[in-house]
Amino acid sequence: MNENFDDLKARLQKADPADPNFVLNEGLVAQAPLAKPVRGPISSRLRLGLVSGGSIAAVSALALVVGLATPQQPLIQMANAPTGRAESLAASDAAAPGMKMIAPVWIEYDYDSAALSDETGRGSVYQLVLEGDVRERLQQLADYFGIEGEIREEEWSSKEYPTFSIGKPERQVSVTWAGTGNFYFNAWDPNSYKCENKTITLEDGTSYESCEPIATPELIPSEEKIRSEAHELFETFGLGVTKDRIRVDRSDWGASAVAAVQIDGQDTALEWWVNYDGSGKLSNVYGHFAKPQARGEFATVSAKEAATRIKDGRWFGSPSNSVWNQYSPNVRAADAVTMPAVEPAPEESTKDAPAPSEEEQVEIKPQKVTLKLTGSDSTLLMIYDKSGGAWLVPGYILKNDQGWFDAIISLVEGVIELPEPYVVEPMSETKQD
Repeated sequence: MNENFDDLKARLQKADPADPNFVLNEGLVAQAPLAKPVRGPISSRLRLGLVSGGSIAAVSALALVVGLATPQQPLIQMANAPTGRAESLAASDAAAPGMKMIAPVWIEYDYDSAALSDETGRGSVYQLVLEGDVRERLQQLADYFGIEGEIREEEWSSKEYPTFSIGKPERQVSVTWAGTGNFYFNAWDPNSYKCENKTITLEDGTSYESCEPIATPELIPSEEKIRSEAHELFETFGLGVTKDRIRVDRSDWGASAVAAVQIDGQDTALEWWVNYDGSGKLSNVYGHFAKPQARGEFATVSAKEAATRIKDGRWFGSPSNSVWNQYSPNVRAADAVTMPAVEPAPEESTKDAPAPSEEEQVEIKPQKVTLKLTGSDSTLLMIYDKSGGAWLVPGYILKNDQGWFDAIISLVEGVIELPEPYVVEPMSETKQD
């Protein structure tokens, strides 16, 4: 019995993925999360039976499977990218004559996350995969839009981002076979808008002829027709979406139809759109050939813990445009000015001050601002890896009391290999008269 047990133990230890000499190749790492998760917890009967060699074998085998379900090396090597929101804003030192100077300001945010949940969870990861031949896909586009010509590789094409086109710049189709596999149809006609000739006279008496555009809303298709045409086009090239999820914007000057790739009924950052010009003609189309492919379910941190990642600057992802649309007025305001007003010094305090030197070092002092995080929504965020591939990963929209948000990845550490950390800090600024 003991000899059999020792032999079994030795064989299980040899297969243990925790062994530092045990290395999984990339294919196995990507496939491992696709396996069904192991059910748990271990029953009391199983715990009581651990004294037998057979039960030890069962538990060791269970540990082996759990080890394979979590990548032994990161599933994604994240590309370097700018943070999702600027953490600072410096005032320009180019003031107009007679205006008071405002010292450059550096904002350091702290986050009050008391209102957020500390509940962890699990979420699915999707890799955006390109299948098929790029030339065949490009020819399919050209046939659909009635464009003739030879396939050419664009001069800006590269090994990492190969780009091919058919047609002339004023009417062509293009595909970039990397990342999301985006494709583009262009038929923009600068003469699509009617105009009326007018003579414009300036204050100095000179004049010139101008052709003022005239709106022709009667030429633009109805919302129903735009939605139907967009739905047919989307389906033809692989976007499965119901008509009611297509957003149509129509004005006197043109129209557009927009829809997003959805997963479990949730919009993602992969958005498709079609545009119509002022004469009601289809002017351009944009979409993606890459398809989301599930790569497994992984543990996620709580919203409260995710809030601690904001200042790191490497955990940001791109949410869907439907999220941006909810916050866009506030986000624009936040981008313009996110800092409190800087009160200028009283006149009397500077009246007798010595004139500044020709070259003066201005120290940029950080201002600390605390944002209260008011809530969170789970969502999928798009990120890119080092090879240019795109992924959809679990994340949170962390809302704050100023009306904007941060989009933070919620996967536990180890699933993603982050880029090297970087430090952003204020620097002294040289002022010259």
